[in-house]
Amino acid sequence: MRMSVKQLRAFLAVAHTLNFAHASERLNLSQPALSLTIKGLEEALGGALLQRSTRKVTLTQEGELFLPMARQLLADWDNVEEAMRQSFTLQRGKISVAAMPSFAANVLPEALKAFRDRYAGVNVTVHDVINEQVIEMVREGRVEMGIAFEPSPTHNLLFTPLAVDRFVAIVPRQSPLAEEKAAHLAGAVDPRFYYPAASLGGTPDAGGGAGAQRSPAGRSAGESPAGDGGENGGQRPGGQRGTGAV
Repeated sequence: MRMSVKQLRAFLAVAHTLNFAHASERLNLSQPALSLTIKGLEEALGGALLQRSTRKVTLTQEGELFLPMARQLLADWDNVEEAMRQSFTLQRGKISVAAMPSFAANVLPEALKAFRDRYAGVNVTVHDVINEQVIEMVREGRVEMGIAFEPSPTHNLLFTPLAVDRFVAIVPRQSPLAEEKAAHLAGAVDPRFYYPAASLGGTPDAGGGAGAQRSPAGRSAGESPAGDGGENGGQRPGGQRGTGAV
């Protein structure tokens, strides 16, 4: 049989008052129930902790030895309870978040300030990494949350949309596309340009090298038609891609 927190509290109450009647009032227990609790503790430890007589209660040598240890045990128990309570209620703790550079630099600071104003005891660590690493860190459990483009369903992650990013094609004024009111990406293959595949979370096309070759509308536009670029004819709307928490 192992000692319990209830038994520790009972022993400390009796050791403090050296009176079963006063200790039972303090614990809101009947004297018989308190006596049984102390007896159970002594049986668990293997010997008497208190000497009782009709006139007084004293600690045995073992009781004197056990008293500071019992105080420390109960203090540690109470500290653990309080620490966990604060953690579950976000009064204290730490959270790790992975976010894409653009989001980490432009959007996250304001959100973090609002969070810290409300939960001052929670320390937040931000990992500024590219989209693929955000997904990887969430899947591996290295962070509690990530801010990234919507992942593939095969990643088996819960995605909560936060914003929609709009991608557009930007072409020179002398480009044939600038003269058109509408264009499809299929007609915007040339000229092609390079950008690092990781910056948009894409898989490199043929063309390799330092980056993947893409049409000017970018990866997320897919095969969607582009609309009117306005009077200047310099921009053609592309597709949209969701950014959110995973």
